[in-house]
Amino acid sequence: MAVAAILGIASVITALYFSSNVGTNRFVPNACTNVDSLLSDRIVGQDAAISSLVSAVCEHIRERPGGDPVRPLVISVHGPPGTGKTYTHTLLARAMYNRDPSKALSCPGPGCTGVKVLYGMSYIESEQETQLEMVRRAVMEHIRSTPDPILVIEEYDKLDCKSRAMLRQLVRHHELIDEDKGRMIIFLESNLGFMELVNLVTTERGNKSRITQETTDRILRQVSLDSWLAASCESLEDTVAFATTIHQYLAFLPLTRQDMAVLVGKELAHNYARRVAALGAELTWDPTVVQWLLNKGDYDQNNFPLDGAAQVASLCVRYVARHFRMYEIEQRNKLTANGIQVHKARVQSLERLRLSVAPGGGELQLRAGKGG
Repeated sequence: MAVAAILGIASVITALYFSSNVGTNRFVPNACTNVDSLLSDRIVGQDAAISSLVSAVCEHIRERPGGDPVRPLVISVHGPPGTGKTYTHTLLARAMYNRDPSKALSCPGPGCTGVKVLYGMSYIESEQETQLEMVRRAVMEHIRSTPDPILVIEEYDKLDCKSRAMLRQLVRHHELIDEDKGRMIIFLESNLGFMELVNLVTTERGNKSRITQETTDRILRQVSLDSWLAASCESLEDTVAFATTIHQYLAFLPLTRQDMAVLVGKELAHNYARRVAALGAELTWDPTVVQWLLNKGDYDQNNFPLDGAAQVASLCVRYVARHFRMYEIEQRNKLTANGIQVHKARVQSLERLRLSVAPGGGELQLRAGKGG
């Protein structure tokens, strides 16, 4: 009887484990659907790149009669800072390793141990051999111990020749590490070619829909090849062979003011609206708020935002956050003073908050009213 009870408990624990949303190092069954929905919702202004990435990933991991792919999927991502490159590989990992990506808050990290991110692989001469050997061993161990690995190499265009050689061997001959890792995804991130992409968007007056993937792919392939040849790290044949292992060159184009407006709206909805919702209130904002915030941003001569999407959170912290912090303090003080009566009143009459530009246009204001 005791044995049966123990077995029953064990089966329940096992069922809970395998049905949970906790991160894993295997691609989840709904990974393709996750990638499509999550990246399409969160990444702004990069529709063509995201569409291509989703298609490539879904095709790579699909079940096929002949078994797994024979070699890893290699994606090279290019663009100016702040256009979503790093955020994309973060969301990709959450989507690939978690049934419910919204709960994978510690990813990269415990929420998705299958992804390994390498940053800054150029070392001073005296430490180069030792450091590269440590990196090589760490990468090999990660690939061998992970059923479905994702490897991210940031700023790969800045690698020195010896680091490049290690990467080239990994991409071209992964079977030397583990022949069963054809489902691996290698994500190369770079700012290389970003001026060419800026010029493209400028020429089209910000209309990204007029820029084809064929155009950006051709430009980025050539820019990358020219850069590698100029470094003279290997023979022409080896350089060309490495270039052919990259399946796609994805262009993350400069963000426009229209893209920034969408991002501001998402920041207000995902951050501030949720904060007041936890206190039983509903938030709306005037359209003029978005433009007011955008006018506080910094832009280059082409009217592209400096630092891209990173400005959005900074602008909201500077001009929006204090109003909500004051509201939260006020609500906590009321709750402390009046106890449950405040909670009952809130339930009976939803408080509606409106964020708007104050008279005179010098600042924002948050006003409360009662709803039904």
